[in-house]
Amino acid sequence: MKKIYFLASLLLVSGAASAQYMQATKTHVNYDDVRIFPSHSEIDRAAGDVIGSIMNFDTPSDWANDGGNAQDWLIGTTTPNGPFTSGADAIASTSGGNFALCQGDGFTGTSILTLAAPVNCGAFANVGIQFESYYRQFTGSAFVEISNNGTAWTTYPVHDLIPVNEGTDNPELVSLNISTVAGNQATVWVRFRYESTDDYYWMVDDVAFVEGYDDQLTLTQAYMFGGTEGLDYYQIPVSQAMPTTFAAWTNNGGLNDQTNTTLTVEVNGGTDYSESSSASTVSAFTIDSLAVDATAWTPAAGTHTVDYYVESADYTDQLLADNEIILEDIFVGGGTYARDNDIATSSIGYLGSTAVPTLCGNYFEFADAWSFGKIQVGISSTSVEGTPIYVEVRKWNGSDFVFEEGSNDYNITASDIGGMAEITMNGTVTAAAGDVFMIGAGHYGTDDVRFLAAQIAEGAVIFNDGQGSAQNSAFMLRAVEVFAGVEEETTTTGMSVYPNPTNNMANLVYNLTNEADVKLTVTDLTGKVVMTENYGSQVKGSYKVDLNTSEFANGVYFYTVNVNGVNSTKKFTVSH
Repeated sequence: MKKIYFLASLLLVSGAASAQYMQATKTHVNYDDVRIFPSHSEIDRAAGDVIGSIMNFDTPSDWANDGGNAQDWLIGTTTPNGPFTSGADAIASTSGGNFALCQGDGFTGTSILTLAAPVNCGAFANVGIQFESYYRQFTGSAFVEISNNGTAWTTYPVHDLIPVNEGTDNPELVSLNISTVAGNQATVWVRFRYESTDDYYWMVDDVAFVEGYDDQLTLTQAYMFGGTEGLDYYQIPVSQAMPTTFAAWTNNGGLNDQTNTTLTVEVNGGTDYSESSSASTVSAFTIDSLAVDATAWTPAAGTHTVDYYVESADYTDQLLADNEIILEDIFVGGGTYARDNDIATSSIGYLGSTAVPTLCGNYFEFADAWSFGKIQVGISSTSVEGTPIYVEVRKWNGSDFVFEEGSNDYNITASDIGGMAEITMNGTVTAAAGDVFMIGAGHYGTDDVRFLAAQIAEGAVIFNDGQGSAQNSAFMLRAVEVFAGVEEETTTTGMSVYPNPTNNMANLVYNLTNEADVKLTVTDLTGKVVMTENYGSQVKGSYKVDLNTSEFANGVYFYTVNVNGVNSTKKFTVSH
């Protein structure tokens, strides 16, 4: 079976500077911007009947710390309060109330929390354990350990695919098949072992022994690999569309080896692309990778939905709800080139030093000649108006990234906050086919601005204090095309709709650099016009307009702001 090796960048695997770029850097996350995912614990699992009862930490004496460590597990409602975790939310568990927390921020060592009294699983041959978990990774490891005698323990790693500086859903339902240790055993203990080297945190709640699955495949993470460098893109000018292949991690949480397992990827319901990986065996209680790379997909103009699905031809999965991942839509067309999927999951600010400039960027590969002169930058909702930032473009010359172009300082405006700032560079960058650039945004070592980051992705980097560090999610940084022969005497900058996705009411914000006539048109995916507004002549300045989307159906829409006859188009999503 083909294994997937995710590189920080093919560009950075050789050369003297490589070690610097691979160095992990602990980052501050703005928890107000972290996307909260729904709990999946409400799924009705026929094979998941609870053995005994759900243990929700309402009785702290049911659990025991191993003792002797500087950092024990805490049972209660305390949230993390370390230098890099202060402000983190509590686990949003189903039961609410008490939960177990071990804070790794500032702690190096091992902490163990053990169930004080065993559970009787003697009547069940197939046994699983499930719990709700909220974990953020830096340099730590999380384990569940099971014993049938209280002395010998079998270890199960959890959250071992979470990249550095990323976290799980809040909460994530973890299910493990522990039949080899717990099946038909009258006494079964569980304990949670957390190993930290100045990690972030691990929170646990609603622990239960359950009747385990025989057959359960889970698709845990999906990836796209476009072009030579294997990067993913979500807004793609037509000239930059590149052959793309697909891969995913799958977990077998059931008792049976899943033979003849395939990953199938379909684009637009299979009408534009439908391919499967080679059939493989995913052994019981293992995580493995599947790749669809024999036939690549080159996206055409339009909006595309990519659907991943894993299944075994020999077994019927007992929990189909977690066999599928559907990516956010990919848009091909227009004049914006973006790596992010338009959903902010976190924000990155200062890296522990408030006196050193910090540059955050994504790698971009170019399939054909293309010119760009502006960079759009995602700005967190807690950033401070007036804070100076800048943009910078560096070109890979075969051994290093060399400065190509940049901007003067740009002071964040009120309309930028919580949306996208658009910054004009001092000159135009013209890329040739095969060129690779780092496109970034920087600040001067301050926590008054935080740059938004989106989906887990390779090919992002943070430059700080003379070093480059791999970042494990794509920054919301977008290159804006310069169109030959078009002189924009009047332009609009910082154009965005927020919140995005929106529900019943959204805000359209934009800046005018000169007085202009402004019109708005909103269309759906079919091109049907669903809203028009003529704002007439407006003076230079910043504007915020209310958009009533309560009558819009759920889906993706495009909004076009026409300024003196020049159109700028972006997309937003309505989700009621």
